[in-house]
Formats: sequence, C-alpha cells, structure tokens
Amino acid sequence: MNEQESINRAYGDTVETIFRVFFSEFTSAHGNSEGEQGAKERFQKGIVHARHVRDMALALLSAMNHA
Repeated sequence: MNEQESINRAYGDTVETIFRVFFSEFTSAHGNSEGEQGAKERFQKGIVHARHVRDMALALLSAMNHA
C-alpha cells in the first residue's frame, strides 16, 4: 500500500468515526431539536475538516514527489 492509499484509508476510517459519533449524539437527543441540530452541525464540521486535512496531505505528498 502506498502513502496515498494509506491517507485515503485513514480518511475513510475517520469518516466512519465521525458518523458513529453523529449517530450516537443524534440518537441521544431523543427528538430534541436543539440536540439534533447540534449533532448535525458537528457532523458537517467534522466532515469538512476531515476532507480539508486529507486534501492537504495529498497535496503535500504530490509536492514532495515533484520536488
């Protein structure tokens, strides 16, 4: 497995973790709209952050390979 594949695998693992946390928080809200909304917002922020870090890591690898 190369570095790019490892980064993408780790990203997938991170998305699974973010989903598990979202599922737990959303379920624990028991229909409370504020609790559900907070869970949604944290999920969205987590996904955006994970994508950003993955993309940055892949760009850094690419730059290293072209240096």
